[in-house]
Amino acid sequence: MFAKGTGDGCGAIAPPSGSPPRVRFVRLLNEAHVTRPDEVVLQLLERHMPAAMLAVFDADAARDLYDRGKQLPGTPTRILVHDATGVTLNAPVLGPGGEPVLNVLSGTSRCGQPLVAKLLYDPASMAAEMQLCSALQLAPWDDPSAHPYFMARASVVGVQVDPDDRSGMAVARRHGALTALLMQRHPVCLAELPQLSGEVIARGARQLLCALTFLHAAHGAGESSWVHMDIKAANVLVSSSGDWLLSDFGSAVRDGGTVRTCTVEYLPPPKDQPNQSTPTVACKAYDFDMLLVLLNIEARKSGWKMALFEAGRRRVNRARLEAATDSLLQSTAFAESPTELREDFAERVRYIRAHSTLTHDKQAANAGHDD
Repeated sequence: MFAKGTGDGCGAIAPPSGSPPRVRFVRLLNEAHVTRPDEVVLQLLERHMPAAMLAVFDADAARDLYDRGKQLPGTPTRILVHDATGVTLNAPVLGPGGEPVLNVLSGTSRCGQPLVAKLLYDPASMAAEMQLCSALQLAPWDDPSAHPYFMARASVVGVQVDPDDRSGMAVARRHGALTALLMQRHPVCLAELPQLSGEVIARGARQLLCALTFLHAAHGAGESSWVHMDIKAANVLVSSSGDWLLSDFGSAVRDGGTVRTCTVEYLPPPKDQPNQSTPTVACKAYDFDMLLVLLNIEARKSGWKMALFEAGRRRVNRARLEAATDSLLQSTAFAESPTELREDFAERVRYIRAHSTLTHDKQAANAGHDD
């Protein structure tokens, strides 16, 4: 529970009023010691996230949603965004689990084209996204042609946040102008799709390998290459034509740089440090590790956790990843695939594995035997 006295106001608790869901939500906030919640934030949540307000089950969850709701742009900032860019912002998009992603809003362009606007709050993530948008030639976001290296197209836009916008954007105001990525709105991300055929997975593997190769080669003179550090199905967008497009470069850092964030569940810990929580130094081999995990998940959509996780653990086990990769072609997805496709996919998996830390482990072990 929250410490007594923390909240947005002081004094007596304001009696909740309004619709039953709102009354219930405000009561939960009162229990979390938010005694006088901001009316504008409540209105934003009611307008854009009514299902999330209904879904909160205790005071902690209500406080968390309320705090995240403060980051939603209010009407003054939305008007500024529209005047500067022609973009109309709407509600947050829903992630693969149905949870709203508060810094990713749906919207439309001036001509009515659907889009997604990713609000960039964190300075380090903002820098990476902005640099890679240029280096990977992602702009303009509304270019109808497919990116030659299977990247999600995006453009960087910036507007000054309205100082009168009390309803949110507190983080953005602290860092100055509001910066956002505008992206095409694709039907789904890979994590939302059911079990796919071996043919589709093999084509997607080829596209993601192409994207990673391009990403790892994108660097300026005298600078090291980039590492994505968060390859997973939720960060792969699927176009209307079925192409797999790599997206979300907020965790990207230079090769050899300090890791800021990554989804550790999909990254097996080093063999000599099985209890390591998060890697500290980025390397391209980690991207290939996570790509192997992604392909194993897509080939075993209903049983991948049993194949990759140890009992009682929620992180990919290195030995299990090796075994699952060895038997990848025996998975249900590839059971009826033609021989030529299976051989082509197997060759691609061998290449990915050769550039992953799994091969580094084997090379280190062989070197030890030679000594």
